[in-house]
Amino acid sequence: MNDAQIFLLIGLAYTAMGLGALLSKGLYKRLLDDFVDSPALLFLTGILTLVLGFVLVVSHNVWVMGWTVIITIFGWLALVKGFMILAFPGFYGYIGSKLKMSGAFMRVYPVIVLLIGVFLLLLGFGVL
Repeated sequence: MNDAQIFLLIGLAYTAMGLGALLSKGLYKRLLDDFVDSPALLFLTGILTLVLGFVLVVSHNVWVMGWTVIITIFGWLALVKGFMILAFPGFYGYIGSKLKMSGAFMRVYPVIVLLIGVFLLLLGFGVL
């Protein structure tokens, strides 16, 4: 997979999540509630995030000045996040419970995720 395809894949996922959270706030709030209340879902998310991060780090650990370093940063962040979720699930449950009580989170999060997604799509399509 080349850099443009990785940008497109991550950008597509972020754009879809951002739009989904903007257009279906109630559903995404329920998703967050379910996530926080489900140790099995938290564990599965940790495994998937760890594997995704590992694959990105192993296949694209490129520290250069330029946009492609974003892929490396995403990979390392996913690897660390997956490890932290698996090693300290109580911490992530605590953070999630604080976020689900915050109405501001559900107003700000979708916009940030959507903007990141569109930015990555633009990189993937070679516009930037």
